[in-house]
Amino acid sequence: MSMTLNMKMTLSLHPSLSHESPHHRPVAFLRSHHHHHRPLSVSASIRQDTATISQDTTTWTPAPLSKVSCAGERLCYVNVDLAKSPDLVADFVTPGQYVQIRIPPALVNPPPSPAYFYIASPVGPKSEFQFLVKSVPGKTAGVLCKLKKGDVVELSGIDGSGFDMDQLLPPEAYPTVLLFTTGYGIGPIRSLIKTGFSANKRSDVRLYYGVESLKKMAYQDEFKDWEASGVKVIPVLSDPPANWTGATGHVQDVYLKSKPISKPLTTGAVLSGNPDMVKEVTAVLEAMGVSPEKILVA
Repeated sequence: MSMTLNMKMTLSLHPSLSHESPHHRPVAFLRSHHHHHRPLSVSASIRQDTATISQDTTTWTPAPLSKVSCAGERLCYVNVDLAKSPDLVADFVTPGQYVQIRIPPALVNPPPSPAYFYIASPVGPKSEFQFLVKSVPGKTAGVLCKLKKGDVVELSGIDGSGFDMDQLLPPEAYPTVLLFTTGYGIGPIRSLIKTGFSANKRSDVRLYYGVESLKKMAYQDEFKDWEASGVKVIPVLSDPPANWTGATGHVQDVYLKSKPISKPLTTGAVLSGNPDMVKEVTAVLEAMGVSPEKILVA
């Protein structure tokens, strides 16, 4: 599978994100299909209309929506039925991969530009992809959140190399795995947790999940299941209510105040979210002695 894109980059934040706390904003970022190194900056949630894209040889697969539901304030879950597209399902092999979604003119004319979205579903045989989408009026993301079951959208091929979890195997050799994410960057992390990475065979697996408020925190109903699988969930609010007793501020600062890692050479990390957070967390972990190869980003 390959995909050729002619891309004109818009190196500014999406205007819909201008009112969010700075460490929760994704950055405009695109990558080519073939890459074998950790990118310098990552938008861990999606590539939501951050670039103008002209499609030359992209293959588009039509697929109906199976469900659209609320995920939080200005957030929605979009489920796409891929029962008739087994090849697309088979190409999704690693959490952290993503696709483009295009709105056909039959739904909106003229349609918005296609946009990139991380797959939030687990890898496996189930013929459905779920995407966590932040609604942006007038853009593909905003249209998706207003669609209904049965509406047909179009998906590109699978893109991205995802999280190279082989770097953190076998689990007994890397008992500590730290997960850091902000905003709707939780999508690929959710895919990783539900796919499984032997968290229950590791002694210290923590997820630091930062958002402004609980109204903007997706997948809260799954936290108990994530904890049961071996992942300790630590919600972090940057704009907490007066009665909030949990962690506050930036995820990297909360981590620095929590239980330190005792053996950095047997520690791994997975990062997904705002690039400033990714950069700062990476610097902190490397300063503590964690190997750069063991710090994974999508």
